[in-house]
Amino acid sequence: MIRADAEAIYDAGKEAVIVTLLQQCEQIKKLEKQVASLSKNSSNSSNPPSSDGPGKKKKRKSRKKPTATPARYQWFELPVIKMIMEEFRCHTLTCFSHS
Repeated sequence: MIRADAEAIYDAGKEAVIVTLLQQCEQIKKLEKQVASLSKNSSNSSNPPSSDGPGKKKKRKSRKKPTATPARYQWFELPVIKMIMEEFRCHTLTCFSHS
C-alpha cells in the first residue's frame, strides 16, 4: 500500500478505515503463525531431531571451556641514578725565557 491508497481509504470514511485495519490485522496473524511454524525445529520445540528435515544442521556444543585471557599489568621503574663527579686540575705555569 502506498500513501495515495491510504488517503483514499481515509477519505472513504470511518467504516472503510475500520474494515481495512481489521483485514490487515487478520493477515498479520496468519503471517505470524506461518513464521512460527517455519521456524520451529528440534532445538526450540519438543520434536525429535529427525523432524528437522534436510538442510538443517545440528549445532554442536564445544566441549572446551573458554580460556580466560589474563589481564596484563605493566609497571616501569626507573633505576636510581647515581651522579659521578670527576674533577680535573690543570696547573698553570709561566715560562720565562732568558735572552
